[in-house]
Amino acid sequence: MLNAQHENGTFDRSWTVSESSAILRAVDALHAIPVADAGLAARIAAATARSLARLTTTQHADGGWGRLPDDPSDVLSAAQAVSVLARHGDPLSVSRAVAYLLAQQEADGGFTLPPDQVGPRPLPFDYPVLTDIHSLFALSAARLPAVNTWPGPSRASPAGWSALQASLQGVLLTPEQAAYEQARLLVNQRFDGRRPQAIAYPADVHDVVACIDFARTSRIPLALRSGGHSYAGYSTGPGLVLDTSSLNSTAVSGGRAVLGAGVKGGQAHHALAAAGAGLPLGR
Repeated sequence: MLNAQHENGTFDRSWTVSESSAILRAVDALHAIPVADAGLAARIAAATARSLARLTTTQHADGGWGRLPDDPSDVLSAAQAVSVLARHGDPLSVSRAVAYLLAQQEADGGFTLPPDQVGPRPLPFDYPVLTDIHSLFALSAARLPAVNTWPGPSRASPAGWSALQASLQGVLLTPEQAAYEQARLLVNQRFDGRRPQAIAYPADVHDVVACIDFARTSRIPLALRSGGHSYAGYSTGPGLVLDTSSLNSTAVSGGRAVLGAGVKGGQAHHALAAAGAGLPLGR
């Protein structure tokens, strides 16, 4: 791959028309390789610099990129360039490109582009969602520099946790307590390695307020947990987990239902069924 890079920082485009598409895939692949050899690492760094220079110099005045430098800007080429620059390049170029992408979003939330393909195929094909996917990846990647430069979550002091516990009617668990190890686990074993600083079980809304205020003033991440089923692991985190399972009251009357944040699906169904109503599940 290193030997295949052109002097101007580009790579052969193969099936894609877009120059930035080939650069994205090549740079991502090079940086996915565990490198122990200093010489190889230097070559990868130099190749990345050449590709970044190409993208920087071919960015258009509107913030976008064309499939080739002389082509008008298009969403897919811009999205693929952003995904490279956000990880390795100039934040100013990224911000201009993000402004371009956001301006191209249509009223239904999507992005459109003619099919991106070269090479002999028996039938031309169109894959419209490809542009949406790359645009979303690019907009997500554009946030990475701020995340990567963050020094990491703050840690509250033992005295701070003690003060929080004293202010709660509910329970606060820290790693020193025997119940913590089981309490920190989610339904999905994929996240068994997560170890929050503490897990709070608020007894009422005042406890919830106290936990949120504590997380804000201590500058520690706050994760909310009800059933602990989040596929993405959002039910846990490196700071304070606020478990709402004890806030499971239900009140159904007069055509109105009020369900606590900790109410599970089965409990909600039983409460609503008594009133002749129902609730669709997330599935």
